[in-house]
Parts: sequence; structure tokens; C-alpha cells
Amino acid sequence: MARNALASHWSPLLLCPNLRTLSVVYLHGTIRPPPSLAECPFYFQHLEHLTICGAGDIEFPRFAVWLASFASLSKLTHFKFSTHHGVHDNAVLLLLQILANRHASLQVLVFERLADGTCNTLHHIARMFPDLVALTLVYRASHRQAVNKPAAWQYRAWTYAAHLAGLTHLQYFAWNNDEGGLIPSSAVLRRFGEGFCAASERGSPMWTTSWATGDGQR
Repeated sequence: MARNALASHWSPLLLCPNLRTLSVVYLHGTIRPPPSLAECPFYFQHLEHLTICGAGDIEFPRFAVWLASFASLSKLTHFKFSTHHGVHDNAVLLLLQILANRHASLQVLVFERLADGTCNTLHHIARMFPDLVALTLVYRASHRQAVNKPAAWQYRAWTYAAHLAGLTHLQYFAWNNDEGGLIPSSAVLRRFGEGFCAASERGSPMWTTSWATGDGQR
């Protein structure tokens, strides 16, 4: 896409400097991230909800530069990010650092198509945004997984639970963890919080839960 075409494609946004909600959906690379806001540092300072879906490997660096060009994101409370090919831990960390450096006051955070499924993502989220109220994480088990569905994460559930302890205001947590189709029950929540210590000592099977994914589900 030519520079003038790219600029004209995003120029209508400049007519809305007080925009509160912005959703950007990439369709097979047909839309590139907008130009840097370096020349317009006071735009979008009232942004509260930002959604970026479908960004590929080529678009991601450009999007990160664009996001970093915001003068401030202090009013941003909701952020959702997903990609076509999976987002790795280093990319998640970069996004979190940019949001933290722009003083985002996140309450709701969603990452879909996580490519690694390690504890690093939870660790950095809890460290940078301890006041989160709602968190949704969706792991993509393989490149053939085209839709969000239950998947076996890299580690057992209690391994991730230790990092959730830092999110003292968390009320809603959703993830697509699936450890062999074990039957969920109310006891899962108690054991999840206790780190499965009692179950480990008895040598009994470890229980887990499969969380439905999607907005408003937990």
C-alpha cells in the first residue's frame, strides 16, 4: 500500500481525537497499522477500549511502533490482542511494557492465540498490572488450530496459579486449559487456589477445569 493511500485510509481517525473505543481487524494483511502519532501526540488520550485482532508477523512490529507513539494511554481500561499465527512471550512482554510505559490503567485484558503457553505471560501481567479485574488467556496449541478451543497448556494448572496470586483484585479469569477432559466441579476452584498441595500428598488425581473462552464467560 502506498504511503499516501495508507495515510488516507487512517485519516478519518484524526477527525475523532476524543475517541473512546477503537477496534482494528486485520484481514489477511490488507490493512496496515496507522502511521506514527509522533506528529499528533495529543490524539486518542481519551481512549478506553482498544482491540487489535488478526495482526500477522509483518504487521506486529509496525503496530508496536504505532502503539508506542501514543503520548499517553492513562484512560485505557480494556485491551484485547490476537493474531492469526500466534503471539510469543517476547511479543506479549513488549506490548505490556508499552502499555505500562504509557500509564495504561488496565482493568480488563485479553490475549488470544498465545503461542508459548508458559508462565512468563502471567508473571509479567501480574507484575505490571496487579489491579486487573478480568483476564482472559487463550493458548494456541499448534499452527493447525484455527479457532479458539480447549487446549493442553505447557504446565499443570497449579503452576500458573502461583502467578495469579499477585492479581489481588482479579474477579474474572478465563482460559482454555484442558488436561485430559477431567470433570470440573466447585472443588476445582478451591484446589486451584491452594496449589493442589493436599491432593499431591494423598497421591490422588489432579483436578483441573476447562474454561469456556469468549467475552463475558468465565
